[in-house]
Amino acid sequence: MLSRLVLGTVQLGLDYGIANTSGKPSQNIANSIVATSYGGGIRCFDTALAYGESETVLGRALKEGGIGDAKIISKCSPELSENAGDKLLRDVESSLDRLGVKSLYCLMLHDEDHLDLLHGEIGDALQQLVDQRKVKRIGISVYTPERALEALEYSIINVLQVPASLFDRRFESAGFFFKAKTLGKEIHIRSTLLQGVLCMEPEKLPPFLQELSPSLTEFRSVCFEREITPAAAALAWCLTSYPDASVLFGAETERQVLENLEAVPLANEDFLMKKLTAILPPQKEQVLSPLYWSR
Repeated sequence: MLSRLVLGTVQLGLDYGIANTSGKPSQNIANSIVATSYGGGIRCFDTALAYGESETVLGRALKEGGIGDAKIISKCSPELSENAGDKLLRDVESSLDRLGVKSLYCLMLHDEDHLDLLHGEIGDALQQLVDQRKVKRIGISVYTPERALEALEYSIINVLQVPASLFDRRFESAGFFFKAKTLGKEIHIRSTLLQGVLCMEPEKLPPFLQELSPSLTEFRSVCFEREITPAAAALAWCLTSYPDASVLFGAETERQVLENLEAVPLANEDFLMKKLTAILPPQKEQVLSPLYWSR
């Protein structure tokens, strides 16, 4: 059975995540991560120009695994500017070459402020890529509910990637998911583990995240009682709560992939999902958005 889970591959190209202690995996480990994901029914892989060596590593892993039907999402440079249409076209050609594919399932704008560029040269370049069948769909990665709702109004935008998790329900409260479904947009949810926070022990939270400690303690207690990993529980909750969305996760090891794949059957446990839904920390952007975290 094909999965709604999506493998995010930023970890394959960069040291990423507040809870990451193992660093960037080797190519051999990356090959195993991709192969195990594919074997678990995952067909969609998320990468980006800005994710270090991620595109190259993913491309090699797909080739090594003989995987020819992957749906690949990549993202434009975060430094995209108003008059950079030609550069955007060149960047996509380079991404295709690194990935070893002829076309992308989706090309996303990497920053919600890039919405402001769609009426000019950038919008024309994106449409050219679609017309040339180098890109099937155009999307955008957003950070705030306000700009996500705005992005829904653009006809060229077919796919939106938003942060949401058991702890972060700001987009749900803003009515984003309901409106996206009404408009027929494809939604991908990222930050399902809040960059690894949901897998941390409460006493190891940094000072700027201490407000999450009571909810994290309660969450880990539910996971311990059910004998499941926090990652699987968090992913299962997203699969259940947002049934029309694809759900991203990242991994630094093959074992993490296997643990995360356990989320799929857990999503059918109604009592567990209700217990998780009852855990709701304060919905403060300064705590829930990594953009505001102190480093």
